Amino acid sequence: MIGAETSGRIGSGPWFVVEGDEYDSAYFDKRPKFLHYRPQAVLLTSIEFDHADLYDDLDDYREAFEQLVALLPPEGLLVAHGDDPTVRQVARTCRAQVRTYGLHTLCDVTVGQVYPTFEGQHFTLIVDGRELGRFFLPLSGRHNLRNALAVCAFTLQIGLSPDQLREGLASFPGMKRRLEVRGEAGGVLVVDDFAHHPTAVRETLRAARQRWPDRRLVAIFEPRSNSSRRKRFEQAYMEAFDDADEVWLSMPPFRHNDRPEDFFDPEAVAAGIRARGIPAHVAEGADALLPLLLEALRPGDIALIMSNGAFGNLHERLLRALRQQTEPATSRTTHDLSA
Repeated sequence: MIGAETSGRIGSGPWFVVEGDEYDSAYFDKRPKFLHYRPQAVLLTSIEFDHADLYDDLDDYREAFEQLVALLPPEGLLVAHGDDPTVRQVARTCRAQVRTYGLHTLCDVTVGQVYPTFEGQHFTLIVDGRELGRFFLPLSGRHNLRNALAVCAFTLQIGLSPDQLREGLASFPGMKRRLEVRGEAGGVLVVDDFAHHPTAVRETLRAARQRWPDRRLVAIFEPRSNSSRRKRFEQAYMEAFDDADEVWLSMPPFRHNDRPEDFFDPEAVAAGIRARGIPAHVAEGADALLPLLLEALRPGDIALIMSNGAFGNLHERLLRALRQQTEPATSRTTHDLSA
């Protein structure tokens, strides 16, 4: 979480919550990590083809989640995203109790009216057709609202009251590297996000547009993951940046497990983005991007940096450079002399 010193901690309740990871366990064990778990409950948020270095296609990918759901005992619980047809398909194979959530009115847990604000979003929670009142989530974006509904479905099922849930959601500080504001300098707000799959990029941009509707949104993206560096995702990336006002793509790193004929072509993706009416550019990594961004960014902009890696520490380097640009010349001279 934002403000937390570690990526996990031991709580005081009876439940142990862990991310279910479908990536392989080790180089000698190609089974998904989550097949080593013995879950009592599973929150299944989405099934969309990913990890193209491990799975052949969506059917192969879906089978991994069917194996996860099969681990649930009959007295267990599956909380399934009812808006996702592939999740619904997997849920039909489950022998445990199934509760659905989503924005569709036929889900067990859904929402009525939603009011987005700069601070987050207010919504009416509806469970089994009955309104449980108004709730507030201090996060933007439909994907975060869906995640909150998954939490509502699970926690209400295990005995939390609506008031406890309302208090918990309102006090949630958010996760690091999820629309995390790293700072502002020269009127430019620098935001960090872990988004790398095309759908995550699209939803992150939509959330940023919802949160900062009156500011120019500049997307800076590093295709770094094993899937994002593959040609099969190029068309999806061309369509993922529609909510951006300008796009900068970094050249992806070529690794030992990459094939030239299947490698991501950022120039082709940039051309596809431009064909959709959005200025798009390509640069050779963070070092090349930094001076170009300093020329392109202007006061009032959001610089949304997306990568599942460190991206050459571009966030902090950009903030430092923006501060230096806006410092008076005399102040810079004093700093130089004191150094």
